[in-house]
Amino acid sequence: MSFCHLGKSFCSTQFFAFLLLCNIFQAESVSGQDPDLLKPSLSPQIAFVESRFPPLREGYVSLEWNVVETAESYRLSTPDGQVYYQGSLPKAFVSGLSNGQYTFHIEALGPDENRIAISELPAIVNVEHWSMFQAMLLFSIGGAVLLALVVVLLVGAIRDRGHAVVAPPAGGLQQ
Repeated sequence: MSFCHLGKSFCSTQFFAFLLLCNIFQAESVSGQDPDLLKPSLSPQIAFVESRFPPLREGYVSLEWNVVETAESYRLSTPDGQVYYQGSLPKAFVSGLSNGQYTFHIEALGPDENRIAISELPAIVNVEHWSMFQAMLLFSIGGAVLLALVVVLLVGAIRDRGHAVVAPPAGGLQQ
């Protein structure tokens, strides 16, 4: 039995060596894989619309996440267990944050507040308030503008006192 084509003589030994190498480098069969990787995920997924934020100067942030149809409420919390929001809307406004980094997770809750889903990626917020120098400088500039406005209004009112406007008589102008 010959595996050669059209009289090529090198086929038998090289062909069997080629088959042997292909068999050695063959990929593993699918039966060796984890069966959980092959199944589609049936549990609901929840994730933040935006998970990374630029440094915040004001100490507040608005967080939003996708809706989970079977959820009755949501809980926004930090890894240490502090709850910042619990309610039925897929959005929360968190204020009063001092300087530092905050990591938030969102949970979708079902009946009896059992957890249906939790975010895999946290929302990370860095708060870096304005320095006291910058705040006082801007406050002083605002105070100076207010003072200048008050002075201009007072000077205008004092100058205008002597120039009373008299209305013409009801019958019109007479000549």
